[in-house]
Amino acid sequence: MAEDWLKRLAGEIKEKDHTAAEEKARADHELVLIKEHGSVLWRSFTDFLIKYVGDMKADLHEDITLQEGPLDIRVEPKSGKIDINKEAFPYVSFMAAPQYPQRIAQVFYAVFNPKAPAGSHSNTVMPCRFEVNPQNRVYLQLDGKPFHEANEAAKYIMEKLFTIPN
Repeated sequence: MAEDWLKRLAGEIKEKDHTAAEEKARADHELVLIKEHGSVLWRSFTDFLIKYVGDMKADLHEDITLQEGPLDIRVEPKSGKIDINKEAFPYVSFMAAPQYPQRIAQVFYAVFNPKAPAGSHSNTVMPCRFEVNPQNRVYLQLDGKPFHEANEAAKYIMEKLFTIPN
């Protein structure tokens, strides 16, 4: 049987460190979910971006803005890195690369209309996090906004990149 002072120490540990242990266990569990399911979400997000860029190219097919500034999207299958570029009218540069262990994706973009002189643009960082909801579903948070569906996150990106201010 444990001595009273050992029981007291064990009781204090349970009482004082229980919350921290629960938070750590939850964070570890979420990281496992993000590593397992984040890549599926990212692939779906990427597929929607590919679709939306393709649809935009089709809609702009014979428009001078597409002729003067081609639009393309490239995806690196192994890393999941996404690049979207439009050379002019508007000039768009977008890069996103997931980093699952850190629960983030690095996202940078630049938008100018008309085309900015070479080297004169600077990238804007868009905060992007992989989060887990109470039902253990992984979702994206872009600019602090939650996106539980990949198509909605991709739509947000397209609108951010291609909305021309009045």
